[in-house]
Amino acid sequence: MDRFRRAAQAKEFLITAEVTPPKGGNPARMLAAAAHLRGWGSWG
Repeated sequence: MDRFRRAAQAKEFLITAEVTPPKGGNPARMLAAAAHLRGWGSWG
């Protein structure tokens, strides 16, 4: 979150994504979907 705050304060262009919580107790599918977003853009 600290990198996000610094980028926002520097008025850099930001893209955010929202991942819905899993139905049930197993977060594996949600985590797999979120893993595809990591590395997209300049932060990696």
